[in-house]
Amino acid sequence: MPGGWPAIVAAGREAGKFQIVSFSWDVTVPFTFWAGLVGGTFLTSASHGTDQLLVQRLLTCRDLRDSQKAIITSGFIVLAQFVLFLGIGVMLFAYYQHVPRPPTTTNDEIFPAFIVTTLPHGISGLVIAAIFAAAMSNLSGSLNSLASTTVLDFYHPLTGRTASDAKLLRLSQWCTAGWGVVLILIAIVARGWGSVFTAGLTAASIVYGPMLGAFCLGVLTTRANATGVITGIVVSAATMLTVWWTTRLAWTWYVAVGAVVCFSVGYLVSLAAPALTVSSRSTR
Repeated sequence: MPGGWPAIVAAGREAGKFQIVSFSWDVTVPFTFWAGLVGGTFLTSASHGTDQLLVQRLLTCRDLRDSQKAIITSGFIVLAQFVLFLGIGVMLFAYYQHVPRPPTTTNDEIFPAFIVTTLPHGISGLVIAAIFAAAMSNLSGSLNSLASTTVLDFYHPLTGRTASDAKLLRLSQWCTAGWGVVLILIAIVARGWGSVFTAGLTAASIVYGPMLGAFCLGVLTTRANATGVITGIVVSAATMLTVWWTTRLAWTWYVAVGAVVCFSVGYLVSLAAPALTVSSRSTR
């Protein structure tokens, strides 16, 4: 870097790269203090409390205490990761103020281009291997989660739980392949949604809201029933798709809005359509 670290700091400060907190109340701006405090709380509750991708990892812990330690530790690690990535972004910004920028179509290509064209061969190979390892780890967990949910939460109960383990294993393998094709198609469609970071979290936030709302209905209330929960999920999902398509609301608020809609609708419908009670004849 020409000029070293002082030049990086000067370029970053001049471009406003070191502004950490914004107290703006504009809900169309995704990264504000309020969006992080409120929206981030809902997003993290959904991703770390209800998402099968994270829950299946917590279930590998020995007990509740270890899973709590894992959740808390991951928070500090994620914070360190974001500080590192943001720092790399500032350094790349400053670096390409002095060096010709390689031809790219999106900002997502800048770091990979830097790795391939600028880093020494041995280091670039290690970094590329690390990127592929992280991507494969996350993708394998996602595919396993989708296949497991499809087979154990939908197919197996609906078929009366009569299928053998061998049949369920074969079906899960086919589901893994099928969900892989679906994810590829989603990735192709999402190419026009902006940066990978924004596109991924936007898509996740649309479905996290209904999922978190349904989870809260089951945990925080005793009046919720299947009719109310399903209705809340459908209404919330439709609402979030409408919000995404027709408004400029920042994606950081999606989970909060979706969860509130799902919880409110689900609870009201549950009150209007109470759960069926077991009659004395059926108990005998």
